[in-house]
Amino acid sequence: MFFETRSRGGARVYFRNSSNGVEIVGYSHKGNQQQVINHLLKDK
Repeated sequence: MFFETRSRGGARVYFRNSSNGVEIVGYSHKGNQQQVINHLLKDK
């Protein structure tokens, strides 16, 4: 499971909680958001 946070400018950061804290698993912008999400779901 991962979470998404967005900036006002449209940047997205995807992260998950781990035993070591928060792990950043990806970055995107509006133009490639779905491609990044698809990649993260595939690697699950």
